Amino acid sequence: MTEELQWLRLEPLDSCFFKGSEPMVAGENHTARSVFPPMPSTLLGALRTAVLLQRGLDPFMYAREEKTGRDIAGRYPLLGTPERPGFKVVGPIFEATVPGGAVVRFLPAPAHWMASKQSLKKAEAMHHGASDACEDSAESDKSTQPKRRIRIAPADLFSELIRTVGLKGSIPEPLWALNPQAADLAPLLDHWISVEALEEVHQGRNELSCFSDLSSYTGGPALLPLKAFYTYEERVGIALEDRRRTAKSGYLYAASHIRLKKGVAMLLGLDRELVPSHLDAEGLLTLGGEQRLVSYTLVPDRMPLPPKRGPWAVALSHFPWEELRANNWQNLPRISRAPVRMAGWDMKKAFHKPVTAYLPPGTSIRTADAGELPLGFYNG
Repeated sequence: MTEELQWLRLEPLDSCFFKGSEPMVAGENHTARSVFPPMPSTLLGALRTAVLLQRGLDPFMYAREEKTGRDIAGRYPLLGTPERPGFKVVGPIFEATVPGGAVVRFLPAPAHWMASKQSLKKAEAMHHGASDACEDSAESDKSTQPKRRIRIAPADLFSELIRTVGLKGSIPEPLWALNPQAADLAPLLDHWISVEALEEVHQGRNELSCFSDLSSYTGGPALLPLKAFYTYEERVGIALEDRRRTAKSGYLYAASHIRLKKGVAMLLGLDRELVPSHLDAEGLLTLGGEQRLVSYTLVPDRMPLPPKRGPWAVALSHFPWEELRANNWQNLPRISRAPVRMAGWDMKKAFHKPVTAYLPPGTSIRTADAGELPLGFYNG
């Protein structure tokens, strides 16, 4: 990420549905899950559709490989072609207005940051109503509420000392945490950090405040689970007969919708300036599987990113597996959750899109140096 990005603030007016790869044919699967945060391709498609509609252009005519479609692409070059957009998106990341009025921005926590499993379980338990989320700090003043603190142990490559004794793992370049404070360490998957927390750990201060929900967070370096930013809403509907689109007797389906918590917005970065040449500075767009309305506004500042330091490249959003090879990262040490496989429907070809494997936000790749990173990654 660089300061050259233009940013949009997205605020859904209702719940959103970002369908996974499960089929929605009655009898094959009865539940459709939301993939959250949404895929960059989902957000990119919503923006391209908004550009066409705001400029009074027919999406069908744009998609046709005829003179009209070529003329539209010529007038609005950042739209690109139907197959290849002329711009890229980064994110989304989160922005939240916390108690006290501060506005805080959050990045996916680097997966190579490790923490005690017990602490993480306590944080999850508090999210569901338990009384304590993280380990109490030993230095807490007994006359006040104990501070919720969690110790971070960043992983790294084996030191040369370890190599000399011949210790090996099941992979060529295993990672380890030096001087761990707990024996049950696990990667910080599905957690997000305030921008200040990144600088805190870079400075060697490896204890962060841990909050299970935004209601008790007032700002500063902190760690929160992804579920702190939204709630699930289960929706049940009538299944349809294949092709005929009529109600199928005796079948229902359920879908998991996402509703952002009060005061939470998604921030989406654009690598090209869509506003104002292609897109209005504010407006509405439709997003997700059920085309829910989302209000968007241009973020006035360029949101400078944390300075580049350290050899870790951390993904800000889902990215395709092929990008590892494109950056010559395929054989580098990596910490991540399992890939997400996504396909979709190509409306122009009236056929399925190829299935693509995506690595999730927070994926950490141990690169050789702290050089320039490709779009969509930050130094963790």
